[in-house]
Amino acid sequence: MNHVIVTGGGGFIGTYVCKRLHEKGCSLIVIDRVAVEAPYVYKSIVTDIGNDACVEQICRELTGDTVSAVIHLAADIRMNETESLIRTNCLGTLHITEVAARLQAERFVYLSSAPVIGEPVKRPVDEEHPVNPLTLYHVTKYAGEMIVKDLDAKGIRTSVLRICSPIGVREKQTAYLGFLLDKCRMDQDIQVYGTGSRVQNYIDVRDVANAVCLALKGQGLYLIRGGSSISNLELAKLCVYLTGSSSKVVTGTKPDPDDHVQWILDGGRAERELGYVPAYSVEDTIRWILGEEQ
Repeated sequence: MNHVIVTGGGGFIGTYVCKRLHEKGCSLIVIDRVAVEAPYVYKSIVTDIGNDACVEQICRELTGDTVSAVIHLAADIRMNETESLIRTNCLGTLHITEVAARLQAERFVYLSSAPVIGEPVKRPVDEEHPVNPLTLYHVTKYAGEMIVKDLDAKGIRTSVLRICSPIGVREKQTAYLGFLLDKCRMDQDIQVYGTGSRVQNYIDVRDVANAVCLALKGQGLYLIRGGSSISNLELAKLCVYLTGSSSKVVTGTKPDPDDHVQWILDGGRAERELGYVPAYSVEDTIRWILGEEQ
């Protein structure tokens, strides 16, 4: 049987990707720092992908298995962890591409981040937007894209997906949406910095999972947009409305240097080549989160 490797399969996005792949009949091999025990997992491999020994370990544990595709989701997202960011996101990505080549996988999907471009200088942002990463994290994600591209010369078809802000059930509560919902639950006033005009593109994690599955038939770079781009002020007001909270939304308590930034993505290529269209709006996702809490 052909199997699909998913790195980071136990994480927020990885869990939904694995469930979606399972629904499509895929046999899943999950690579993560901890064991992933789920009925849809054929084999769970515990390893640190930043460790040089991981390539031999993974290949040894998969002796006799045929791998058709690798989906690389694992990443360190801690902005201040300099050494770990480079080891996991750069060296770890190199190791996983080596695994894909050794196992003669046919396809490789890499989940990147739209902000590798830096600050948008044109709208909507498309795949040709110039790249100017502003943080080490985004430098490492862009480096990962370059590492993955080398697989094309080895006959492995690669797809790179750039997304903005994934949201959904099981999202870390430290994220902005989680912060807003917590304030609403406690009926506390919400302070939105600046004028609240900064616009973000939020993507439901279920849409991310669908896009990853569709990318198995694609090749190249794709911007994967969510169903809604919404300002910080609009998002705060939406959270208050949907929770029925008595929280008041207050702007201008502190300046926001990114007030002018607007993340509006062009999803034309993903729609034409992959058939990807977002199914969920921000409101849909918030209602899903609130419904799971009841």
